[in-house]
Amino acid sequence: MTSFEDSLVRHLTARHRLHGIVLYGSRARGTHHADSDYDLLLLRTPGLAPRPTERDVHHLDGALVDAWLYDATPDPAAEPGLLRLHGARVLLDLHGAAAALLERVDEVANGQPKAMAPGDLAAYRVWLPKMLARLQGDDPLVAGHYRAELLHSLLPVWFEARRHWYRGTRQGAAWIREEAPDVARVFEAALRPNAELLALEAAVGALRQALDRAAVVVRDVTEEDVPAVVALVARVLPEFGLAFGHGSATDEAVQHLPGSFTERGGAFWVAVDSVDGRLLACAGAVPVAPGVLEIQKMYAAQEARGLGLGAELLARCEAFARGAGATTLVLDTTHAMTQAVRLYERSGFVRDDQQIRGSRCSMGFRKDLVPTARPSGS
Repeated sequence: MTSFEDSLVRHLTARHRLHGIVLYGSRARGTHHADSDYDLLLLRTPGLAPRPTERDVHHLDGALVDAWLYDATPDPAAEPGLLRLHGARVLLDLHGAAAALLERVDEVANGQPKAMAPGDLAAYRVWLPKMLARLQGDDPLVAGHYRAELLHSLLPVWFEARRHWYRGTRQGAAWIREEAPDVARVFEAALRPNAELLALEAAVGALRQALDRAAVVVRDVTEEDVPAVVALVARVLPEFGLAFGHGSATDEAVQHLPGSFTERGGAFWVAVDSVDGRLLACAGAVPVAPGVLEIQKMYAAQEARGLGLGAELLARCEAFARGAGATTLVLDTTHAMTQAVRLYERSGFVRDDQQIRGSRCSMGFRKDLVPTARPSGS
């Protein structure tokens, strides 16, 4: 401990009956500035009656002390805000409770948050456009408050939708700049003082995309899905100058799912919005030769593109192929489907026009599946 931290412990134990002191934030991480606060969690010796969590903010020798006092050791699983203690340091621990708390924080932080409930996803989808409309109101006090409320929600709600722990403003900003720089730039533009409405709309769009992705469930197709799958394929094909039922024998197979795939040793998946039930994307894989599986009927609704559903469905197909013992994964497509072609190339597929099987297709691709390395000694 530094000499000031030693003085701080003596000061706090004289001010409160404590058995644990935890320092967190920039002072604990060593990223502080000269004027940074001392953020603390204090574990009090319980009294005769339980007391609510309290806050004690005051100055000590020119430094701001910002402390939260707890009678009982809190659980970060029930109070995710406590993940701000990740990377904290123990300054006092008479009974071992402070160290145990930080171990529990690390345990929770290394896991993944629960998925947002469908009701919460639906509520945010309604709330975002409503807030955009409200912040354009004539009353500057009311509109300004709505603007601040919306901006304050950007980071924590985005993290929740993406199922990443939000550990406060500084750590959250550092994480999103590293892991999602495009989103970070959109949020930065919206958070600048006097940002234009266009920047706010872009930020809401980025947050809405995260919420839309969080709502998606990928599962095996059922017979009840067949009308929606047929409608999706029939709706997408004309975008590329094609028509359902012309130039592809696999169009007929879509009308007889899931048996048309499963009875041949294949599988078929759909991506569905868990909030409103819309079918957003689909794909299947089926054997076409010994050791060779073909990806068929990979389509995504226009409004679902950019959510990463193509990559997830492609990964499902590859995992299924490996599980079936296949050595090669193939597909065919058209030059017009440029986004799909880029996805295949990023995913390790190489051009092989010998894999063209449909008369409306103009490009073939192949991916040789390298066997997954088995652990030594197995």
